[in-house]
Order: sequence, then structure tokens, then C-alpha cells
Amino acid sequence: YLRDQGRPFQGPLRVEQLTGGQSNPTYLVTAGAERYVLRCKPPGALLPSAHAVDREYRVMRALADAGVPVPQVFALCEDPAVIGTAFFLMEYVPGRVFWDATLPGLDPAALMGAGLSFLERWPVIAGVCFGCLFYKSQFLLLFPLLFAIAGHWRALAATVAAGALLAIASSLAFGVEPWLAFPAALTERAQAALVVQDLAWGKLQSVYGLARALGLGALPAGIVHAILALLVATLACLIWRRRDSFDVKAAAAASAALIVTPYLFAYDMAAIVIPGAFLVKDLIERGGTRREHAAIFGLFCGLFAMFAGAGIVPLGAIVNLLLFSLIAQRAFRGPAPSPAV
Repeated sequence: YLRDQGRPFQGPLRVEQLTGGQSNPTYLVTAGAERYVLRCKPPGALLPSAHAVDREYRVMRALADAGVPVPQVFALCEDPAVIGTAFFLMEYVPGRVFWDATLPGLDPAALMGAGLSFLERWPVIAGVCFGCLFYKSQFLLLFPLLFAIAGHWRALAATVAAGALLAIASSLAFGVEPWLAFPAALTERAQAALVVQDLAWGKLQSVYGLARALGLGALPAGIVHAILALLVATLACLIWRRRDSFDVKAAAAASAALIVTPYLFAYDMAAIVIPGAFLVKDLIERGGTRREHAAIFGLFCGLFAMFAGAGIVPLGAIVNLLLFSLIAQRAFRGPAPSPAV
């Protein structure tokens, strides 16, 4: 059937089932050097609108015509006499598989790292990266303030413009109803995660989560978090006003962004590699003391302890605070002098 559709199948044909695919069976089809993905309806009696692989095929074909990066689809067969059920064939695209559609912990780290890396040379591109962080705005709170303090006006304007364009695009695609419902949903989720405790406090890696894990109530924990967040934000602003290494400034900004938000889960701690990377880069380029190197190693070990103890004690808050203190100390004291030769 597929040869009749113009697919140049050559060599032995091998079919193996892929994991995932939700409720529609998905197979990897290998024919010689070519690989394809076959998606089909499950066998048996189905509701008329259920498991609509034909709709999936038509949507992906329409998205491809609109320039959206989707796999190329080749053939749709709605005749159950061929393999027993309707199916379609598309190209196989190798890459990483993300089981959680919200991509937790990945995009904030990538966008923060890219934005800070681009900031000095390509401020507009940096602003676009930070504008894309609007979908997880708890990590964006501090950056516009730092851009204004340091005079990165093009990056600030690009951040606002990118966020506005995303909001407009989502409104055109899905209507304004989700935006109207967003404030109430945000309040409800914050109440569930920060007050009612629908998850163990160890899952929350913020200062607030640490305070709640230690037995404080919602209000005292919120006050403790607010005081430390204000202190860290103030120090970050002072660091960005200084004529210092940009790597130190970037490390301070990324580290502070993780501390000021109370809504920080264990999977979000992947973003700690960004301040760590900028700090290590500065240590390599400008030199550092053995104490600083030992502290970096200790914090690295602390991350392992954090993931091992997830659900018991939110050690991520302690690691974040220690890392920021190390960055701030380096910013205000400067690098260690090189030993005399």
C-alpha cells in the first residue's frame, strides 16, 4: 500500500512498537536506511470521534503548510482492510522525548542562560529570550529591574515586546477567555501550593518552602521569605550597578531569580546550573581561592543531597542562598590576587 503511495521502500522491512503515543498505537517502521513513524487507531469498536488519527494527520499537514516545525506526513489510510485499522505515516525525527508537555525546569534554565549570554552583544535577542519567560513569570520578576538599573534599555524593551506579542498570539489562537480566567486560576493554584499544601513541603525548594517544612505557618513563612527576597534583590541591584565582571553580574541575577520566588519546585532547580556556570567561568578567567573552589564543590554535592532528600527537607533553598552569598562576596571583594611569581 505504501509503495503505491510513492514511498520508496527498499531493503528489509522492520516494525517495532514505540512507547508512549497516548492511546493510539505508534510504531517505528524501518525500511533499509529509511525510518518512518506509523500512527494508527487501536483495534476494536470505537466511538466515531475517538482516536481521530485522520484529524491528527490533517492538523500536522496544515501546520507544515503554515511554517510550523512538525514532522512531514506522507500518507493517510482510512481503509481498515489494509492493516485492520486507520493509520497514517510520517517521518521519523530523532531527538529528545519530553513526557511532560509543560517542560518543567527546562525552558527557564535555557532561556535564562541564553538571555544572559546574549545580553552584552545582542540585547534584542536577549530580550526575546526573557520575554519568552512570561509563561513562567515567577522567574522573570527581577530581570526587568536589573536591566533598568544597568541601562539595558533595548533588552528591556525587547522583553516587554516579546511578552506582549506572545499574549496577542495566544489570544488570537485561543481567544481571550483563558486570559480572563488566568487571575482566578493563578490565585487558586497559589492557594493550593503555598497555603493548603497539596504537596509535601520538601517539593518546594524556596525559602518559603523551607520555612513551612520547619513548622512555620503561612504568614510567618511568607514574612521570612519576603525579608530574604528583598535583601537578595537589593544586593543583586547593587551588584548590577557596579563596574564589575559581567559573569559575576549574570551569576548574581540568575541566582537571585531563583531565590525571590516562593514558587520553586525541585525540577526548577535545573536552572541553578546557570549561575553556577557563570561563576565558574569567572573563577577560571580571573582566578579564585581554594576556599571558593571548595565551596563550589560543596554546593555541587549539596545538589545531590537535595534530590536525594526531595520530599523531606527543601535543601534547594539552602544551596541557592549559599551560592548567592558566594557570588555576592566575590562581587564586592573582587577576585583573589594572583600569587607572586
